[in-house]
Amino acid sequence: MGCGYGRAAAHHRSALRRRGPLYRLLPDGTRQLSGTWEKRLLLWDASTGALLLNIDAHSDMIGSVAFSPDGAQLVSGSYDKTFKLWDATTGALLRTFEGHAAEIESVVFSPDGRRLLSGSSDTSLKLWDAATGALLCIFQGHSNLDSLSRVLA
Repeated sequence: MGCGYGRAAAHHRSALRRRGPLYRLLPDGTRQLSGTWEKRLLLWDASTGALLLNIDAHSDMIGSVAFSPDGAQLVSGSYDKTFKLWDATTGALLRTFEGHAAEIESVVFSPDGRRLLSGSSDTSLKLWDAATGALLCIFQGHSNLDSLSRVLA
């Protein structure tokens, strides 16, 4: 819907690919999380550089990654319109969240780790229960992909 939306999304995807992978450092500085346009989620030991996890995570590029506040879980948001919750020790998939109509631009944990907020280029923010996967609330109407990514990052 709307002229130019497809071109804007394609431009944004191209810009992300040129920028390279996305990174997050655990607040205690011990581990680094990377999401790649090759659809992989990588967890590194920040002091040694050792690769701890290498997960074939999504069917399209990853647009956002985050640690839970306690560092026990990882989340990855993707251009495949899903975001996924992972065990940070084993790499096991804990839950797949679906419900956005377009690419996931950003996903973050609440400070207590009980909720997840996802933002999509479908112009919505969605609040989810991390334990059950239940959709709790939808905030509709964001129109700028760049500002949406900045709000959630």
